[in-house]
Amino acid sequence: MKKIVSPLANGGAPWSDDYLLTIQDQLYLALESLLSGIVPTTATGNVGVIISGCLVTGTGPYNCSSGIVYLNGTFMYFPGFSAQTLPQYIVPNTPIVVTDTWGNGTVNNFTSDQQATYQNTVPGSGQYLSLTTAGNQGGLGGYRLYQPNTQWTNLTLINSWTAYSGGAVPKYRVEPSGRVTISIYGVDGNSAATSPVICSLPAAITPLNDLTFPAFIANTSLLSTTKSFSVSSSGNISIVSYANTDELRNYSITYWLDS
Repeated sequence: MKKIVSPLANGGAPWSDDYLLTIQDQLYLALESLLSGIVPTTATGNVGVIISGCLVTGTGPYNCSSGIVYLNGTFMYFPGFSAQTLPQYIVPNTPIVVTDTWGNGTVNNFTSDQQATYQNTVPGSGQYLSLTTAGNQGGLGGYRLYQPNTQWTNLTLINSWTAYSGGAVPKYRVEPSGRVTISIYGVDGNSAATSPVICSLPAAITPLNDLTFPAFIANTSLLSTTKSFSVSSSGNISIVSYANTDELRNYSITYWLDS
């Protein structure tokens, strides 16, 4: 990889526009090479990578946050949208080319801004990403990048839920394989809980679909016959058919990021 020597020797190093292109081209070559093995530029259809953002919210019409996507071998900024129906498809937009006047008086192309846009019809060619439901969109028609976190990280209890009998609060970890494990030592409504939602996950590790897991009565090893934990695609961990007196736990809720 080519790069400018740092630090440069004193004495007034020569400088030209080619040096700026060296910095740009080498940086993009390294970044885009990281993803070319996951999504070959020759692939077409419902493939691509959401680098960040693109979180769909609402119950219809829907909003989608801005983000960075990788399509056709190029990083693109996606500005998002508001008040739209689903499905929508993220596709490359027409590059915006800005010209400027050179020192010799000629007008030439100077910068090119490649962004992504959206449409409500399935693209006929090229790479795209599908937005079909509310929640984290990382695996819907594409791949999700995530940062493994093999250390346990605490989740914050909300809506007046507390840790059962002074025990540990819920926590999670993410393995390099993409497996998410959530441990709920025990939660207690204390007759004060105001909602079935006990805590929320970071957007990057929410499942693609709503998932349900068994719940155990907190002070025993007995499986509850009427209660369960729900992990939604929006990241909420809730008690199904909750009561504010519930005392429940589940030591190991596990799913993969493409679940």
